[in-house]
Order: sequence, then structure tokens, then C-alpha cells
Amino acid sequence: MLEQHIEKAYIWEVQSTAHRILRLTTQRNHVWVLGMQWYSLVGAQSRRDILIDQRHKKATHYVESSPLQNSVGSVLGVLSLSPKSAARQEKFHSAALAFARQHLNDTHILILNVSNTAWWLVASNHGTVVCQTDIWYADRLQVDEHVNQLKARFLNVYIEDHEWEGLVAKQDQPTQALSWLFNPAEQTHCLLPIPNSPLFKVIVFSGIGLMIVAIVLAYLWVNHTNNQLNHSKLTAQKSTDVTHESSLYQAHSHESISALVDLWHSLPLDPSGWMLKRVECERQKEAFRCLARYKREMPHANNGQLARAIPTDWQLLADSLDQVSLVRDIAIPTQSIDWSDQLFEEDWLTPLQQRQAIFQSVQLGEGEAMSVSLTHTARPVFKRPIRVIGPLRSLPALSGLKQPIQWQYALLEIVDQTTLDLTHSHFVLHLVGEMFVPS
Repeated sequence: MLEQHIEKAYIWEVQSTAHRILRLTTQRNHVWVLGMQWYSLVGAQSRRDILIDQRHKKATHYVESSPLQNSVGSVLGVLSLSPKSAARQEKFHSAALAFARQHLNDTHILILNVSNTAWWLVASNHGTVVCQTDIWYADRLQVDEHVNQLKARFLNVYIEDHEWEGLVAKQDQPTQALSWLFNPAEQTHCLLPIPNSPLFKVIVFSGIGLMIVAIVLAYLWVNHTNNQLNHSKLTAQKSTDVTHESSLYQAHSHESISALVDLWHSLPLDPSGWMLKRVECERQKEAFRCLARYKREMPHANNGQLARAIPTDWQLLADSLDQVSLVRDIAIPTQSIDWSDQLFEEDWLTPLQQRQAIFQSVQLGEGEAMSVSLTHTARPVFKRPIRVIGPLRSLPALSGLKQPIQWQYALLEIVDQTTLDLTHSHFVLHLVGEMFVPS
């Protein structure tokens, strides 16, 4: 049953830990969604591939943010609405996208505190929603940690921190802080139902055709022959479903992440009066989109000199007089997870604890039950968020972990001044992903 928090001007609907619906009970009757999964669109087929993949994962709606003048590319947000909400025939709008469109320059972060029990975190970069944000947290410490990671990724970061109860005055008039939330929503913020794929339509029409054939065969042949045909269909369909279920879950090998590090090493550190500050890579299906940021250190340095010093497969994007971004996509293949019991350690926490000493931080989030189980013992499998921060030199220590990990984000940060010890370095590695562990 939906939890509802009703005030004079609004209604909160807590549909899950991942997203909430905000209904403004004003004359405009706005319906906002806070909490979506966002993906960068890389390549002509990425939008189609993401929608197909998310439809298999029970997602129901999406919204696309087209690139603006200063942004790197498009992003796509998806979520799964409850059947009750989807059946209301209402227009839902993305609050994250509306926030991003209010801030077309620099990087802006919004923290919204709801009754000191839930915090919504969203960030925009040059008018585009930052992936891995538009997230609800139940702990303020997790919010602060995420904000610190965003501050390490971007320059010129501005932070807004508000309590929801103080944003709506007694006369139902919003304060200036979130006035955009009470303004008429644009059509570009509206969520659309995820359409069925052409393959689904082919299957439907094929199924209708097979039903007609089955009726004709039942009329012409004995019932025994018809029953055998139906049994064959069900067996084939069941086999297809099992194969598809197993192929949905992929993991990265240690060699895959090492390929990203090799890519980072190919970039010059301080070419022709420029200094490399960070390289961030975000997963997009079978590839990572990497963005390297250089800062101009010498007055005589210019973009032309930098363009001649960098590898030719990087695309140079001029941000300002003193900042330049390089963009490149690199294929990082994944492999299907083998759900054999021997690949999953019984005590999987001990290896992480043993490696924690050489990293600045190793953190695990709450587990989410999956629809698969181990092959022989039928033990359920959980998916847990994992974040690793530490010296780049400590990365090989992760190669000994047996638990499958699907990495979503990797950041190399070059720090000028830091304490040099076992867990600190001038080259700081940030990894964010999902670890698959037994119950």
C-alpha cells in the first residue's frame, strides 16, 4: 500500500526506496517523479538497446534529455511505475530533468531533505542530468559521501541544501528555492511509456498465426498430434526464457578494468602548459564513455598545442579559455555470470576486509534480491552496491576477488597536495559498481 504524506499543498507517494511521486494539489495538478535511473546515450543504437534492456527489467516509462550547447551528449532516464499509478492515465514529469534545465551552466547539486527520513540528491552538468544521481538516500552520511565524489568529478560545483517542509509557505506559495517545481511543467519533462519492440510485435503476430494453424490442425488431425505440437511450443518457450534470464546479468573481469587504466596511461600528464586533472568513465552497455579534463596552467598554452600532444582517438571539446575536455568511447566487454556455487565464496566479506587496508575507503550498500539463484544449492543471490576509493596502484589487489562485479563508473583523480602513505597517492582511483553475492 502506498504511504502518503498529505499537507495543504502536496501529497507524497512513496512507491519504493528508489523513487517517489510528488503530487501538487494546486490548480495545475502537477505530478512529479523523483528518483530515476539515468544512462548516457553513446552511439546510434544505444537508445534502442537501453530501452529493450530496461523493458526486460520491468521498466515502464522513460524520458530523454537532448544535448544542449555545452553538454557532452544525451541522457535517458527510466523507471518502473506501479500498476496502480500507471493506470491513472496521468502525465508524469521528471523533477531531475526540470532541475537540470534550470541550470544551463556549471555543475549544480540539489539535496532535498524530507522530514529528516529521506534525502533526494540530484545533480546537473551544463543543463544535463548527471548519471548516478536522482537518487533517494535514507542516511545523510551517504548523501555527503556522494556529494564529495561529485565535487571531485566536476569543476565549479554549486550546492543547494533544502528542507522540504520549509519550502511551502502557509499560503501555499513556494519559496524561491524550488519555485521551478511549482511552475508549469514543459512537455520535454513528460515521461513516455516504453514501447514494445518490433520483435515483440512479430512474436504476437506469429503467435496469432500459430494459433490459427493449430486450430486447422486440430480440425484435420487427431487430438494426439495437436497436443504434441503444443507441448513442443511450451518446451521451446521455457528454454528460451531460461537462456534469456541468464544472459541478463553480466560482470567485468579484472582485465576489463585494466584496459581502462591502460587508456588513462596513454594520456599525457602535463603537455605544453596543460595539466590533466581527472579522467572519468561511465559504462554504456558494452562500452565506457571516458571524459578527460585538462586545466590550462601556463598563459602561453593553447588548444592547438594540446591537440597535437594527445592521442588521435580522443575528441577535443573546448569548455572555456582555461579548461578542455577530451571524449572517447572504449569497448569494455562483459561476460555472462556463471552461477555455479564454487565461484561464490561462502565468506565473501573476508577478502574485502583483507584488501580494505590498502584503500582509502571500501563500502557496501544494502542488498537487493535478484531473480536468480546458485545452480546447485538454489541459494538466492543479492546485488549490492560497492564503492572503492584509494591509490591507483592498489587496483591489482581487486583481481583476487571471486565475487562477480559489474562496474558502472571509474574515476582517476590527480591530486596536487595529499598525504602520501599506504592509502593515499597523487593518483586517486574511484570505482562504483554492483557486486553479486550469495545470501
